Amino acid sequence: EGSMLMIHFNGLCIVVLIACYVRLTHLMRVGTDIHRLGALIAVTVLAATPLLALEISQARAMRKVDLLRTWATDLWNQLDVICVLWVPATLLLGFARGADDATFDKFTAIGGLLLMIKLLGFLKVLSMKLATFALALGIILYEIVSFLLVLLTVMLGFGFAFYTLISKKKLSLHDDDPDNVRRSRRAAFLKILSSSHVRPH
Repeated sequence: EGSMLMIHFNGLCIVVLIACYVRLTHLMRVGTDIHRLGALIAVTVLAATPLLALEISQARAMRKVDLLRTWATDLWNQLDVICVLWVPATLLLGFARGADDATFDKFTAIGGLLLMIKLLGFLKVLSMKLATFALALGIILYEIVSFLLVLLTVMLGFGFAFYTLISKKKLSLHDDDPDNVRRSRRAAFLKILSSSHVRPH
């Protein structure tokens, strides 16, 4: 009963952390003054602290039984640690460099994905069905990398063959040719406009 209570408490912390993260990053991006975000920042820190403490306690427990390397190499454990640390890193970046910085937007987007993955990791603990779907999704994503590599190789091969067959007849490979529309995007656009004819009504 105590372990289930702890699991549900961690789930509550994850949900609160996601909600605060989404709201806080949105307010930062619209230019809300930092002094008005104090309460929201405090709740975010309070939600992230138990999750970080849980990861530290797990690492210590695994170290006592000489399984720290096994714990550290587990993908889900790595994602849990990264998720918890990514939130304060994103907020510090936004406060330091400004929320209108492009890097902050990238960090915010990645943080949202990581938090959803952490929520998925929590849901798989609740029931066997959710665990099955979560593990199946992980296997699919892992296996699809090999498929995409094979697909990319085949597409590059056909692309090279197709380009080789039509390049001499259909394309001008000299950039100094005045009729070569590949010289610039503006030249290509003007070429298309000059070659089009508008019929009068």
